[in-house]
Formats: sequence, C-alpha cells, structure tokens
Amino acid sequence: MAASSDSMFWQHRSMSADTVARDFALTAQAFADTFVQYVAAAHDGEHTAVVEARRRESCALIWAAVEATFSASAFTEDERLKAVPLVRDALVPAWRKYRVDSEDFITRVRERSAAYLRHQDPFSQLKTATGFMSEMVSSLDADAVKLLPVKTLTALLAHRMLSDVRRLNELKSSYSIT
Repeated sequence: MAASSDSMFWQHRSMSADTVARDFALTAQAFADTFVQYVAAAHDGEHTAVVEARRRESCALIWAAVEATFSASAFTEDERLKAVPLVRDALVPAWRKYRVDSEDFITRVRERSAAYLRHQDPFSQLKTATGFMSEMVSSLDADAVKLLPVKTLTALLAHRMLSDVRRLNELKSSYSIT
C-alpha cells in the first residue's frame, strides 16, 4: 500500500513558550545557585547588606545572560517576547531566597541587568561573558573580588550561554514556538 501524500510531508511540531520557559528556568536556576555560591557565599561576620549586594549582582548577571542567550538564538522576536518574560516569572520566586533584607531586591536585579547588557556582543558569547564578568568585578566589594575565580566563572558563563544558544536553536529547528 502506498503512503498517503499527507504523511510524506514533514509536519512541524509546536511547543508552547510556557514549556520552553519552564524547562529553561529549571536549568538556569541550577546554574544561578552554583554561581551565587561562588560569588556571594556568606562568610562569618559579614554585613548582610554586603552579602545581599553580591547576590543581587549575581542574579543581575544571570538575568542578563538569559536575555543575551535568547537574543543570540534563532528564536524570532515574537517567540522571545513570549518566552523571556515567562523565564523571568519562573526565576523570580526562586531568587527571592537570595534576598537578605531588601524589599526591592528583584527590582534592583532588573535595573542592574541593564548595565550588564551594555557589554553584550551579539556575535560572541565568550566576549559577552567576559564583559559581564568585568562589569561584575567592577561592581563588587574588594573582599569579594579577591575570592573570585574570575577566569573560571567567565568560562562557566560562556559555556552556559553557548550551550543554551545551541539548545534553543535545536528547539527552534524542531518546533514552532507558540
């Protein structure tokens, strides 16, 4: 029996932006937890405001990396406008655990992420990660900077962004994002 002409054509499947965002946010949060442990671990005797500032900077950098990753992906503007706010909405509740005293923690994360995005290179996740880490180093207190493995964190961030761009592009090639 001959195959019908309908089944011979490739059918593009769809995936909801909500599913993309939920899956992306799960791994992004795991990365954020690791990143915060490097940058903003609380040490005995440190003032809570200093620890919170480090955590806020870590979250701002991670949020900027999420935005830069989606921008560098093959997602259309419409798909990004659907997925990125959903990623943010999924991450915000988890990031509240980093808040020490401040009621405006999330607002300040969003504001600070704009400073990181000024260093975005749309053609190179490595240059973007390097710029992001330079911004972080310039904004942290001297005690934190002394303890930072900057080259390692830059490599981790660049690798994360590259792998996320690849993963998003694979999704885009297999699914239409709705």
